[in-house]
Amino acid sequence: MAVAVKNPEVTPSASLMTRVAAVSLVGVVYICASLAVVFRLVPELYWALGLNRESVIARFFLALVMFAALGALGYVGTILLGKRPLPGVKAGVFVGFVGILVILILTRWASLWFEHWAFSQHYFGKWVGAALTAAVFIGLLAAAGRFYFQPSFEKRLVGFEEQGWFSAHAYKPLQGVRVRRGTILGLLLIAGAGVYTLLSHGSLDPARNARVPEDWALNVPFTGTVSVVRPGDIGSETDEGKVIDPRFKDVSPEKPLTLDRYEVRDVNEAAVRNYARVTDPGATDLKIGRIYPVPEVNKQNDALPEFERNNKAKTAPVATAEGPTNFVSVTLLPYLQYTVPLLMVVGALWFAWRAVNMPAFADFLIATEAELNKVSWASRKRLIQDTVVVLITLVLMTTFLFGMDQVWRALLSWKYVGVLQIPETSQEEKPVENRPW
Repeated sequence: MAVAVKNPEVTPSASLMTRVAAVSLVGVVYICASLAVVFRLVPELYWALGLNRESVIARFFLALVMFAALGALGYVGTILLGKRPLPGVKAGVFVGFVGILVILILTRWASLWFEHWAFSQHYFGKWVGAALTAAVFIGLLAAAGRFYFQPSFEKRLVGFEEQGWFSAHAYKPLQGVRVRRGTILGLLLIAGAGVYTLLSHGSLDPARNARVPEDWALNVPFTGTVSVVRPGDIGSETDEGKVIDPRFKDVSPEKPLTLDRYEVRDVNEAAVRNYARVTDPGATDLKIGRIYPVPEVNKQNDALPEFERNNKAKTAPVATAEGPTNFVSVTLLPYLQYTVPLLMVVGALWFAWRAVNMPAFADFLIATEAELNKVSWASRKRLIQDTVVVLITLVLMTTFLFGMDQVWRALLSWKYVGVLQIPETSQEEKPVENRPW
């Protein structure tokens, strides 16, 4: 006996999504590696040649080398992508790359709180804070990856890509040419005004704006080190002939000491807690300006006789070690002064060109030019004649209205009519400060 069996439904979109997501992630890795090569490896190799970093010509040629490397890697990327990539791959690469940046920024924001609680508040140790930061990064990455590999996300990627933002093909390129060119020119003028404002005000110039760094970089959390150049009292001898910490004894700006910032913090806090500098020996045997252990100062004060208890020694905290703090950083965008305006120009060019080639907007521009073509434009002679007629009409209307205003003013202010009460003599108003109250 024949039995009808219903075949299970096949959802090819799920397997397709897996392929699209995998290819997109490979593209994201390739973009990250390319940016690392262009913005990290190329400058290091370039400056390793011994060129002057302050030379404008050297920086100009470095920019040319970086652009050449970026163009070459971009060309290789298009070859690897293929002529007919899977639908949604280009959008997937873009969304994945932006997602990685967002995850890095959110992780860095969370690490600022963890490091504050670990370094300043002593809620937990350095490695606990580092573990919490890593947990946040892994959690955000896992959540983004789970959402990224969902089958429903494929349709969004495909729809985003079908809008045309990742395609270099023009839509109806022979129609609405003049209106499209005017629209592109207007968009570029707006972007150019923004770029000019940034450059003219020096908003991205570190020499003119101290708040702007030379590079946009994210510090790797819990990697801070302090280059101690001012040892304070940590390297000084106490009254007993001991040095609070022998490592700081010969430290100077010419011979700095580099230590982990948590270690420097612990040394400073221990020194402030255990030692003090005498500012007024009072009735004790302590010497002014010398460093003593805190128990010794307390012992001397407690040993004073009753009538000298009001003349105790006075102390001040010892000077702590200081120096600049440096972090291991990941450069996201070098030379902000030059790269940001350049990226704005490139982005404006791409946006303006893609905007006028989006089907919906392009059809509107084409229809606009078609309507403008129906307009009957006047000749030069007719334009001059019409302008003269308009100007004469304006003069006549102005003269007529002025005359009628004067006539009605005189008539209505006539003493026998008395509608308008206008004094015959008007006194000049006195200044405010000279008016009576």
